[in-house]
Amino acid sequence: MKFERVVKALLIMKEKGPTDVDFGICFNLTCKTGEFRTQRTGIDGYLLVAKHAASWEHYSGNPYFPVALDRLKPLWEGEGLELRHSLIDHIIAKLEA
Repeated sequence: MKFERVVKALLIMKEKGPTDVDFGICFNLTCKTGEFRTQRTGIDGYLLVAKHAASWEHYSGNPYFPVALDRLKPLWEGEGLELRHSLIDHIIAKLEA
């Protein structure tokens, strides 16, 4: 499967948390996750998340910030964590469909 590494990286991010808690799914997927590198796969994490987030039920309407929350609150705690896990599940379902 073309997206096998991406799915694995998303599952690791969901299970163990992001590499950098100051950034969202896109940045962590593209730049920080050892399981996924744009150079190796030719897949851009930002574009991939933006494409699939648009059909997510909680989509903010902004492709740069698909999870609509107060940017002053921690991204990977509380509601931010729940929404990011929901988005990760949504992206995985789309990639595996």
